[in-house]
Formats: sequence, C-alpha cells, structure tokens
Amino acid sequence: EDVLHETAALACRALDAVSAVATWGGASAEVSGEAAGPSAVGVSAVVGVGTDATGADARLVTATATTRGSSEALGVTTTLARAGGEDEARLLRLIAMSAAQAVERLR
Repeated sequence: EDVLHETAALACRALDAVSAVATWGGASAEVSGEAAGPSAVGVSAVVGVGTDATGADARLVTATATTRGSSEALGVTTTLARAGGEDEARLLRLIAMSAAQAVERLR
C-alpha cells in the first residue's frame, strides 16, 4: 500500500491534480493535491472544464498498466482542476507503468 500511496502522491504532484487514486487488486490509496506536497511541474491556473470525444468530463485522467505475466492491473485516476489532454494521459500512463513494475518486484 505504500507504493500505491506514493503513486497517487506522484500523480498529484506531476499533474498538479486536485486528487488521485491508485488501485491494485483489492487495495487502494487516495491522495489530495494539498497532501501530495509541492508540485514538481509548474502549471497555469484553472483553465476550465472540458469534455472528451465521448462527452465525459475531461478533468478525469485515468491510466492502467499490467506487467508481463500478471493478471492484475494497476490503475491511477486523477481529478484535475482544469481540462486534461494527451500530455497528461501520457505522463499518467508512465507513472502507472512504473508503479506496476514496482509492485510486481515487491510481490
């Protein structure tokens, strides 16, 4: 669960998110942006709320990752203060992939 907490905190800091949740199997950890500490990436103030191509709220960015040979997926969902885009999705996928590998090594 420490890895999940650190994953959620990293996602909050990297994307300057309002909150993040990391899940693996039946375990989860949630972190709010204020609890994650100072942002490692400078971003502008709130830009606004948009929707993606399906009409879903674009402030939610989700990524999942599995390691080779594992049937469990590690998921990370962030809530942004502004509309997200492909850059945020790529960064979150990288965080999820790294965390999935860390969890697999600890098993």
